[in-house]
Amino acid sequence: MASSQAQAEITERRLRPLYDAIDNRQNKKALQIADKIIKKQEDLYCAKVCRSFC
Repeated sequence: MASSQAQAEITERRLRPLYDAIDNRQNKKALQIADKIIKKQEDLYCAKVCRSFC
């Protein structure tokens, strides 16, 4: 249980800059961040979905 909580925190920490860039309408920066996240963790579908919004 503790490892799943730690994994969730790591995922949130990785996605926070992406969310901020999207909120601030910095689409080019959001695309770059999303590409970096997807390159490091291919199975993170949230990053793929956020990338499609940009």
